[in-house]
Amino acid sequence: MSSPPSPDSASPADDDAASLRAERDALLARLDQLERDLRAQRDDAAAARHELQAVQRARDDLLSMLGHELRNPVGAIVSALDVLDTAPAGSAAAEEAKAIVRRQARNLADLMNDLRDARRVIAGRVTLAAQPLDLAVAVARVQRTLQLQGAVTGQRLHVQATPAWIHGDAARIEQLTTHLLAHALRSTPAGSRVQVEVAARDGQACFTVQGAGSALSAAWLPHPSGLSDAGDHLPVRAGEPGLGLALVQRLVELHGGTITADSAGPGNRLTVRLPAIDPPLPQDPGRLPPSRRRRVLVIEDKADLLLALRSELELDGHAVTTALDGIEGLTRVLKEQPEVSIVDIGLPGLTGHEVARHARAAGYAGRMVAMSGYSQDSDASMARQSGFDAYLVKPVDRAQLRASLDTD
Repeated sequence: MSSPPSPDSASPADDDAASLRAERDALLARLDQLERDLRAQRDDAAAARHELQAVQRARDDLLSMLGHELRNPVGAIVSALDVLDTAPAGSAAAEEAKAIVRRQARNLADLMNDLRDARRVIAGRVTLAAQPLDLAVAVARVQRTLQLQGAVTGQRLHVQATPAWIHGDAARIEQLTTHLLAHALRSTPAGSRVQVEVAARDGQACFTVQGAGSALSAAWLPHPSGLSDAGDHLPVRAGEPGLGLALVQRLVELHGGTITADSAGPGNRLTVRLPAIDPPLPQDPGRLPPSRRRRVLVIEDKADLLLALRSELELDGHAVTTALDGIEGLTRVLKEQPEVSIVDIGLPGLTGHEVARHARAAGYAGRMVAMSGYSQDSDASMARQSGFDAYLVKPVDRAQLRASLDTD
């Protein structure tokens, strides 16, 4: 007679039930995970839609701004050409029309430069070559340039400037002061006053431009970050500033400063505040101190430019050798092992890129500076990939040349 089953032993039915419960629990866990994944995908999709909408708004704002900026110079050129079609050659009307075409063509060229610079500045692809400089001197230089270009057309330009030293990029500071002065002159009718002031106050270098044109709205500078965020709208309003002043805002921010806009009587006032520094100790501008003098090789196939660069470097106290093509240049790099090699990209024999790659492969550890007439980001990136430490766009001024010889 068989004994009854032990109470501890599980029946096949119990095993099946346990297996079903385990499968159910696994399915529920999988379902929970799928729901979490779905929610995450929905959040990602919502964020992507928001980002796309922001980019689309920025694109639409930029196109609207460009349309507004282009309308005035193009309209003036069309009208001037109509005058040239009918006015007698050499007449006052014809000469005035020619002057309008030249002036507005220059405005269009400036706009294209602004667009290129704005893209690079906003994307953070600009490196400032900062050095001590007097903001008052920079503004005086811009004033003379604008007067020579004929930008002062009957306005009474009054500049009151006292020394105000900053640590800034000379080219970018000149660019932003040019924009502010030019905007004030364009918006101020002939016979009216444009007031410019430069002074150091409370640890800041202040640059104020006050014109007598139409006042800016209080919302012209709505975001501290300006155009740095794709979601920010560009300030596009009829009769108000556009791309140039938006670029100014970012350049000011890159220098650690602020810009404000407010109404001042019948016109408007723009004020830039930058961190001030103490004036540097007087130095002999002709030569660098011995600690900064280098053994420099310049490789450039344009004889006149090569001679000019050599003279500039020797005036600073550097020991300079030269080469006129890539093959000779590479030979000198490897033989002389200069502390700095300044190399033109478009060389005969070997290109500047080939010189850099061969020199680095052979163990050359000196500083290599590329020079080129091309200014695209891709050109500078390619130079870095070839082994260059710095990239200069021609024409190169003395300050840039000096800065390029020092390590980043």
